[in-house]
Amino acid sequence: MITAKEAVAKAFEYFDDLMSAHGTQSHKLLEEVTLDHDGWKITIGFDAGRYKTTQPSSILTSGFHEKPKEPLREYRTIVINQNNGDFIEMLRSN
Repeated sequence: MITAKEAVAKAFEYFDDLMSAHGTQSHKLLEEVTLDHDGWKITIGFDAGRYKTTQPSSILTSGFHEKPKEPLREYRTIVINQNNGDFIEMLRSN
């Protein structure tokens, strides 16, 4: 059986390999690690390359400047076989 640390390393490897065709995903962070009957479930959060416009904190700071933008975060759960570390699936998470 592979350890949680090994499963996380493999999940990031698979994530990078699968998502590389879709551009760079910045600010990748480990969000969650669980083990169940399906295997290790590793959730990775990342900036999607899209932005949402946010409201300024006050009317005084809004002025005529461009409104602040905040990156949209997306999440993927990578399922790893707990016995041999093989990739099982990648799921979109909310």
